[in-house]
Amino acid sequence: MGSSHLYAHIVLTTKYRRRVMTDRVTAELKAAFTEVCTRFDVTLDAFETDQDHAHLLVSYPPKVALSRLVMSLKAISSQRVRQHKAGTPRSPRMIDKHYGANTSGPQATAQYPAAEHP
Repeated sequence: MGSSHLYAHIVLTTKYRRRVMTDRVTAELKAAFTEVCTRFDVTLDAFETDQDHAHLLVSYPPKVALSRLVMSLKAISSQRVRQHKAGTPRSPRMIDKHYGANTSGPQATAQYPAAEHP
């Protein structure tokens, strides 16, 4: 990956800050985030969850609009989690509409030693 890539730390919170990040939900999110990143030619450098939010560290080419990437990450991950939540009719949107994204550099992966590096 050359210097033409940009780096961002993205934080996604759950709707109403619900504490729903179980191991199963985290696995579903990781699969969804990996799928979206592949579609956008983006690398998921690090990923971790807490009870009510997820952190992603991504590297992406300048042609990718960060807002479109985040929109897809939220939509696909919420859809995937709802699909696998058996027995719950009309489960609410899981990821809140607000998010945080900060640009960073390639050295940022060293700042997340506890994060899972795919």
